Amino acid sequence: MPQEHSRLWKDDEIQHILANDLATEETRCIQFYTEELDPYILINGLANMKALRFLSVVMGDWSGNPEVNTIKPSFLDALRYLRWSNYPFRYLPKTFQANNLVTLEMPESKIVQLWEEGERKVP
Repeated sequence: MPQEHSRLWKDDEIQHILANDLATEETRCIQFYTEELDPYILINGLANMKALRFLSVVMGDWSGNPEVNTIKPSFLDALRYLRWSNYPFRYLPKTFQANNLVTLEMPESKIVQLWEEGERKVP
């Protein structure tokens, strides 16, 4: 079963896993491209992947007005590498601590600053 693999790279399998909330702690690495998956479904689906170390996402342009504060807790705290092209939110989720993060790339994103004022700051 794809959701039990440690590495996921097939776009259709990843979209199925995230859209149907089938994510597990087995996954360590994800790399994919999506134009169809709603950012809320994507980011909330990732929340169950507590051991995820590598995430590379390329999203199509999303025209909604997303609010990142509706994200589930424990958002990707084990991440070491995060690359998200066209990140649709203005901030990172306040539940994302980034203590293990080594690389952060957010090309062509809508991000204006990492966290809202008064929220978490990387040590």
